[in-house]
Order: sequence, then structure tokens, then C-alpha cells
Amino acid sequence: MKSNKIAESFNLKASECLAAGKYTEALENYNQSLRFAVNKSQMLSDAYAGRSKIYYEVNQLENCLKNIKKSLQTCINDEKCRKIESLREKCLDQINLSTSEKKENVTSEFFKLSHPQHKRVPFIAGCLEVRENDVYGRYIATTSDLKPGDIVVIEEPFYKVLDPKRRHTRCAICLKQNMLNLFPCVKCSNAMFCSRVCSESVVHRYECNDSKDDSFDKLLLQRMFYQAIEITGSLEELQKLMNRQTSSKTILDFDFSDPKNSMNDKNRILATTSLAEREPWSAEAYAKYESVTQQLQIETEDERKFLQNYLVRCLKSMTVNFFHFFWSPTKIEGQGLALCSLAAYFAHSCDPNVEKIDVDNKFVFITKKPIKAGEQLFMNYDRFSFLTHTLKDRQDYFNKIYTFQCACNACKDDYPMLNKLPRIDEKFIEPETKFESIAVAKLQYQKNCDYISANMDRYPCYEICLLMIQNYRLLHAIGNKLPF
Repeated sequence: MKSNKIAESFNLKASECLAAGKYTEALENYNQSLRFAVNKSQMLSDAYAGRSKIYYEVNQLENCLKNIKKSLQTCINDEKCRKIESLREKCLDQINLSTSEKKENVTSEFFKLSHPQHKRVPFIAGCLEVRENDVYGRYIATTSDLKPGDIVVIEEPFYKVLDPKRRHTRCAICLKQNMLNLFPCVKCSNAMFCSRVCSESVVHRYECNDSKDDSFDKLLLQRMFYQAIEITGSLEELQKLMNRQTSSKTILDFDFSDPKNSMNDKNRILATTSLAEREPWSAEAYAKYESVTQQLQIETEDERKFLQNYLVRCLKSMTVNFFHFFWSPTKIEGQGLALCSLAAYFAHSCDPNVEKIDVDNKFVFITKKPIKAGEQLFMNYDRFSFLTHTLKDRQDYFNKIYTFQCACNACKDDYPMLNKLPRIDEKFIEPETKFESIAVAKLQYQKNCDYISANMDRYPCYEICLLMIQNYRLLHAIGNKLPF
């Protein structure tokens, strides 16, 4: 619900953070203020004006001007308008003096595939393929040797939703952070957007409300259906698409080489609905699909049955294939929930050879250790590894959440946790926990990868595992650190 009183409380918090030089916290609080501010009110103008001051301070001048423009559109206080205009003049002067305000784009320059891309699926390395056996079902393997630090997959999850507690930090549709330069839905307080395209999404027309009690999995289930309706155009067309699905296919069975192909999104629907399925954790979970249909007019019994079967199928697929977004390397709880067409085929290991790093709205998969051609690629589910959790805790967790018993080497041989691992190098210097810049982080990351490669024959050991932990934090910083 829109409320200028709530918006004002966040505006005051933002002003305090700004005065203390805590720019990220200030931006997040200004975004909270924007979420709740009544449309076309002075409070809306004040929040945009506050953000413009921060962007000016950190030399994000284009973002500064965008916020000034939005602030002036609803400003009715003459004195405040004059101050905003004054900042606009200073910003324009600064732009004229600067040759360029562009900074290093760490995402595009660092997070690139390390091998030639797949011919049909451009966001994965061409050396990867999906295989199948009785133990893992479908799984991912490599046809080429891989070394530590190789980037093999950069996948934007097809279906993704944001933790309701983080609605002020990312776009409700695409989940991009956009330097926190977001604008709110004019009707509800539950969504912010990064662009006009996202704000005009059909998906949000269904989701536009001020409900506070939707669970994470219900939000994803809704998104899976609403997004499919947006792509196909109607329930009838979605039904026709699903009726054409004669066999279970993986994403590698489709051709996405042409980004303008109108069938790309429809094929992603087919690839995602072909993922493995499992019964939900409780019978009550089936009740969740019922609320999804309330905003739609179901005209025939045939449509009702199709919709029921489709949502139950989505629910079963989501139950076993979901991923969490972790934009912080230290937070335990996921900040977003997603379903992927390719990454779902990574099997779990408590001692994985691949690391998942969440970079903006994408999952980047990077090798942690050397992998030989023909070997399977494993990731770690939900940050449960032998370094941080006991064998019993891991087995109990995976039995409960995923209904399987892990049989990786760390479980079979009961690897000790980090501080009890053997030490192999008397000259080893423990890495610094802080670094001066992203450039320094990149150099340290490459140095760590070289050490891991050179000493892998003595794994598992304290030194390599400690560097793997640091690499995870370094990669998060390189991919997600704001430049202020």
C-alpha cells in the first residue's frame, strides 16, 4: 500500500546514511521511500532528489541526471526545485569537464566463457554436453580438460523471483540491480523496475498487488505461469505449445544461435518443463496453484484441467530444480529463487569441482579444480560442503530437502572440516581478507588458481581449501561490488 508516511521514514534514514557517507545504504533507503511514496507526490520527488545527490558524489553523472529529471517532474516546492536545478547545472558542468565517466565493466570484461561457445546454446562452453546414467539421470560432463578458473556457463535463469525483503534493491522482472537506479510501480509498493520494458511486462499486471504473505515458492510458481502466458499470448496458445511436446528434451536439443528467433522463449518453456520432477514436500503445496488461477477467466473444463496439470507439473519441477540467488558470500538465506534450463543438470557434491557465482541476474559457473575430459561437473547445493558442515548435518539436510543421500568422495571418506585438514606448505601465507581494488582481487584470484593447480595432487589439504574459500569471496566481489 502506498503511504507517504512510510516513505518519509525511509527518506529520513536515507538522509542519515548519506550524511555518514554510507552511500549503498542510503540508496537502498531512498528506494524504499520510492516504493511507498504516493504517485506524483512531493515525497516521490524528494527520494529521487536524494538519489541524485549520491550519484553526483560517486561520479555516476548519467544516473544523476536521470534522477534529477524524475525529481523535477513531481516537485511542487519552489525552493526544492531550485536546489535540484542547481545540482543539474553542476552535473552538466562536470560532464563537460570529464572525458568519460565510464568505469571498468568487471562483469563483461572478467566473466566471459573461457572456451569457444556452444554452437546452439551461446551461454555455455562448447565442450560441455548433457549425458545420462542410472545414478544421476541427466548430468553435465566436459569433452575437454578444464583448469581452475575456467568459466563454462553464464546462464540467466529463465524463471526468477526476488525475495520480498529485497524488493527495493533489484528489478522485479529481470532482477538486475542497475546500480540501484530503479523506479517504483505507480500502483503497488511491491515492485521496482530497471526499465520501461520491465515496467510494462504483462507478468507484473498479474502480480501487481500489495500482498505480503506470498511464500518464495508460490511467487516462483506464479512467475512460471504468468511468464508462459506472456510469451505465448494466451492460455489456449500455451496449451497448443505443450501439446506439441512429444518427448522430453534438454536445452541442448534446441537452437538458440539466433537471438532474434521468435521461438527462443517458447523453446525455453519446453526445455524447462522437461526437467526432472519430484513430489513436493507436503500435500498442502498443491493448494498453491489454486490462487494462481484466480485472476484468469477459465472458460472451459478442458482449459481448467490443462491449467491444473500444467501448474502441478511446474510445482514438481520447481521442487527439485530450484536455485537460490546469493548476492552476498556471507548471507545464509537466499535472496532470490530461480529455475534454469541448463544449470539444473549440475549434480551435487559436498566437494564440488565447479562454483556457482551469482553476478547480477545471472549464474556463472567456474571450475574450482582441474577437471579431465570425460569427467562429470559437480556443484554444491545450498552451500552445504564438507568444509562448513559435518557429514551427519549434510546427509540429514539433503535427505530432507532433496530426498537423496550424497555419495561424493567427501561423504564416502568423511573428509575433515577446514581447520582439521592436513597442512602441506610451511611457507604458505594465509590470504588477506580485504583488498584495495577489483584489479587487486583479480590478480589474487589468478594467483590462487595457479597455486591450486600446482598442488592438486595433495588435495584435500588446508591450504588449497582455504584458497578456494577466498576465491568464492573474490569472485563475488568482482561481480557484485558497487563502485561506491
